[in-house]
Amino acid sequence: VAAGGGVGSEWQAAILTTNKIRLTLHDSSAAVDVSRQVDTGTLVAGGIYHLGFTYDGAGGALAANGILLYVNGVAQASTPTNDASYVAMENLTILPRLGARGDIPQIFFNGDMLGGPAFIKAQVSAADMMRDYLQFVEMQKNFSLDYRRLMGR
Repeated sequence: VAAGGGVGSEWQAAILTTNKIRLTLHDSSAAVDVSRQVDTGTLVAGGIYHLGFTYDGAGGALAANGILLYVNGVAQASTPTNDASYVAMENLTILPRLGARGDIPQIFFNGDMLGGPAFIKAQVSAADMMRDYLQFVEMQKNFSLDYRRLMGR
């Protein structure tokens, strides 16, 4: 999921080819990024996950320290990458895109998704993230039951 891509971007939440997740914040004025990435690849291809990315809004040279990354409601061990030149994201009011691939804005997410993304204009707590994950698990159970009924199983 990204707001923008390449020049004029604000942020990008990504699943990397190493099965790690990362949130990158971009300062267009300074042309620099800061990011935070989980330390180990915990995702498995084909798995269903509840991913969470939070940012406390603090700008400056240590902005990436305010990013937290969650997998299935649990904060992950992660490493920030800061930049002394970073000031803040630009407020470019760019709409988020699913499946955005950097500078290729015409490529969008084309797979299945249970629930969909939620954007909250406030930093959520670890307890909030776990509560949201548990609701996601319930939704998965209901989806599985409905699918089995539909298929006559």
